[in-house]
Amino acid sequence: MQRGFCRVGTVTVSQAQKRAAELINSSDGFCSNVMRTVQFTPTGVKACDGESMGFSWRANQRALNGFRSTHGGALAILADTFTQIHLGAARPAAEFRSVSFEINYLEAIPENAECTCITRIVGDGESDIHHVEYSFQDERRRKVFSRGTHVLSCTK
Repeated sequence: MQRGFCRVGTVTVSQAQKRAAELINSSDGFCSNVMRTVQFTPTGVKACDGESMGFSWRANQRALNGFRSTHGGALAILADTFTQIHLGAARPAAEFRSVSFEINYLEAIPENAECTCITRIVGDGESDIHHVEYSFQDERRRKVFSRGTHVLSCTK
């Protein structure tokens, strides 16, 4: 693969749903198993404010830690996966590699919480480095459980 300029365009819900379906259906890897564990489906992708995308899932018993809240490792995997789905839907032919991943845990996500991971591509897309912000939220109660930034490089 060749590194280089990788412009990111606007993403539609159907593009993100298609990318999510490809990821879930094409792999028996750890990421797809975690997405199945929290009952994420491609139909759970929705458009949010501006150019943000929302990925809905449920904190069920199989994703909990000993304190009966969602395991931090599961949240990190979901954030990594959802940000890559969003960016990958914007550039389907490109491959992305993580450069930096930051997650801030603000509050525990309790069992059976209906959660949405909101992702937003930040910047103008004028280079091969892309920043994606994300947050795990309970939209009904307007509560943010965790948030962070994922920096990825684009290869063509």
